[in-house]
Amino acid sequence: MVVLICATWFVLFFLTLMAFWRGKILMAKPEDVVLDSMSAKELKELEEMEKRSMRSQTPDEEKGYEGFDKVHLTPKPF
Repeated sequence: MVVLICATWFVLFFLTLMAFWRGKILMAKPEDVVLDSMSAKELKELEEMEKRSMRSQTPDEEKGYEGFDKVHLTPKPF
């Protein structure tokens, strides 16, 4: 049983190292972090808002969803 547990930890450690090496960990774009932190309800609202804004968008209306730039999904500066 101890061998099985040690083997499992070794596999997990190896996979974690591979993820770091490939840039899957700590190398995310800020947009991906924001999307991952949003709930499904917020994402749905954002998609609906983007669909509505695409129909009648002017250059002055690029920003607006609760402090986020709708084009890039990055927080607005203060």
